Amino acid sequence: MSASIIVNIKLNLGRYGLSTLIVLGNVGNILTILIFIRALKKQLNSCTIYLLATSITNWVLINTALISSVYGVDHVDPQNASIIVCKLRWYGAQILLMLSRSFMVVACIDRWALTSSYARIRSFCQPKVARNVIIGLILIWPIIPVHMAIFVNNYSGHCGAPTYYAFAFSIYLFIFIGILPPAFMISFGVLTWHNLKQIRSRVAPRNDPTRFRLVKADRDLIKMLAGEVLVYLVTTVVYPVNTLYGVITTPIVQQKSELRLAIEDLAGYILFKQFDNGNGHLSLAEIDRAIIQFYPQFGTNKKAIMRAYKAADTSGNGFVELKEFEKIVHLLKQYNEISKIFEELDTNDDHRISFNEFKQGFQLLGEDDSDEDSLQEEFDAIDSNDGGYILFDEFCMHMAKKKLQ
Repeated sequence: MSASIIVNIKLNLGRYGLSTLIVLGNVGNILTILIFIRALKKQLNSCTIYLLATSITNWVLINTALISSVYGVDHVDPQNASIIVCKLRWYGAQILLMLSRSFMVVACIDRWALTSSYARIRSFCQPKVARNVIIGLILIWPIIPVHMAIFVNNYSGHCGAPTYYAFAFSIYLFIFIGILPPAFMISFGVLTWHNLKQIRSRVAPRNDPTRFRLVKADRDLIKMLAGEVLVYLVTTVVYPVNTLYGVITTPIVQQKSELRLAIEDLAGYILFKQFDNGNGHLSLAEIDRAIIQFYPQFGTNKKAIMRAYKAADTSGNGFVELKEFEKIVHLLKQYNEISKIFEELDTNDDHRISFNEFKQGFQLLGEDDSDEDSLQEEFDAIDSNDGGYILFDEFCMHMAKKKLQ
C-alpha cells in the first residue's frame, strides 16, 4: 500500500465520515434524551439524571465543535481565521468532552453505590445528590483545562498547540482522557459486579421467583457497564495515545518512511481532521499548518517549507496535488538541512551570504580548494542574479545541482 492510497483514504473520510457522524449522533442523542426525560417523569432516578446530562452534553458538542469541523472542509476554517474562535473552539470543546466523560464516570459510581450493602454509600443514589454533583462538575471543568485557552493559538494560519506546549498538552490528554475515565469506569464496573455477586448469594431461596428477576437485572446492568466502557475505549482512548506517540517520535521523524508518515497522518485525521479543505489539493497555508502540527521541529523554518512546497508543485498550478503530496516530507527534510548550512554561513544574520562569509565557511559545502580565485569563481556561479550576495533560493539550487552531480 502506497502513501498516496493512505492519503486518499483520509480525503474520503473527510468528505463523508464527519457528516455521517453528525447525523447519527444527533438522531441517537435526541432519542436518548427523549427516553430519559420520559423515564424521569415516571420516577426520579439519579443514574438516569447522569445519563441524561451526558446525552445533552454530547448533543451540544456535536452541534458546535463537530459542525464547525465539517464547515472547515469546504470553507476557510473559522478557528484559523480568528484567535477568539480558535481558543473558544479548543477550550469549549474540551470542557464539553470532559463533562460528558465525568457524567459517565459518576453514573458508574452511582450504580456501584446502589449495590452496596452499606446504607451510607447507598445514600449517594439520590436525585438531589445527582443534581449537586452535576452542578459541581459544571463549575469545576471550566477551570481545569484553562491552560488551553492560554496557550492554544492560530499562529501561521493554523489553530493548534505550539511546539513548546505540545508535550505537556499530550500528557494532559493522556491522563485526563486515556487513563482516568476508563480506569474509573472499569474499576467501579468491577466493584458493581462484585456487589451483585454478594447480593445474589444473600437473596432468598432458590425457588423464589425474585431470584431470577434479580439475576436478569444484574446481567443487564453488567452489559450496560461493559458497553459504555467498551464504546469509550474504542472511540476516545486512541486519540490521546496517538497524540502522545506523535510528540514522542518527533525527534526520529527524519528516520520514518513516507508510508509510515502517511499512516500516522491518517491515524491522526481519523481522530481529528484533515488539512485539505476538500478541493483535492493543498495550498501553502494548508501545508504550513500540517507541518506545524505533525512536524513541529520544521514548523519555524519557513524558508525550507516554501522551497519544499515549490519543488513538490511539479504541475506548476500553485497547489500540491495528491500525487505530489508524498514528496513534501522528503523535500522538507532536504531543504531543512540546506537551510541549516545556509544559516551557518550567514554569520551576520542578514539572510544572504557575502563572499567573505562564503570564503570563511567554504568547508561546510564540502569544498577542499581554499584558493581564493576558485572560491570567487564558484561564488559567482551560485550568485545567479549577480547581486554580489548568495540568496537562499540560489543556494538551494546550487546544493540540489551538486547533489545530482
